[in-house]
Amino acid sequence: MQKRLLQKKFKYKNTSVKYFLSGENPKLLIISGIHGDEYKIIELLQFYLKNNFTILPSFLFIPTISPSALTAKTRINKNKNDLNRQFFEGTTDNEAVVIMKFLKDFNLKLCLDFHEDKYINSFYFYDSGSLSEGELKFFKNKLSSTGTRLYSGVDDTKDKYLGYQLKEGYASLKDEVIPERGCFWDWILENKISDRILNFEIPIKEDKKIKVSIIAEILNFAKDYLL
Repeated sequence: MQKRLLQKKFKYKNTSVKYFLSGENPKLLIISGIHGDEYKIIELLQFYLKNNFTILPSFLFIPTISPSALTAKTRINKNKNDLNRQFFEGTTDNEAVVIMKFLKDFNLKLCLDFHEDKYINSFYFYDSGSLSEGELKFFKNKLSSTGTRLYSGVDDTKDKYLGYQLKEGYASLKDEVIPERGCFWDWILENKISDRILNFEIPIKEDKKIKVSIIAEILNFAKDYLL
């Protein structure tokens, strides 16, 4: 049977989430748009996935986690929340609730969470697992070949939940879960929705062609990982 990319909608109470599904029983989740001021990557992700879904493992793609923040193009959504602090039991934020209801019964192996950084003009990412020295060297070489720079330093000293040290674009936060901060990362790991999550921070001012190349290398990594 020929693989298809289906656009669907999940609704819970008065809120819905639009998503794309490729194949059956996906083990790969791809998300973006949790912050409305990080919107440039969404269109590029959609373009890449629509044109390459036949060569990728079955996946579930949610392009816009916070539609209201995207409409306003702000970090804060219509409920005056940073949605990436609202993923916890008992939250009253309807945008977080509908995502949690939708994903609660999935059993995923890998989640790719795409963000953009307005302040750091280099690429970096966090890993809830740990790449071996050989794997990390290979992936870094692939990323560097796109023309992007890999960031070394502290991500954000002003956010009490950040302040991580990155080396050449990478920080392993193996098994780190802090439920009280309400991040999507913490919720998906704590509830065992996905075995592993990679959180990518792409420089918002990066050249468009380089961004597309970064997306391609990330999806190639995911494909190899899930083989």
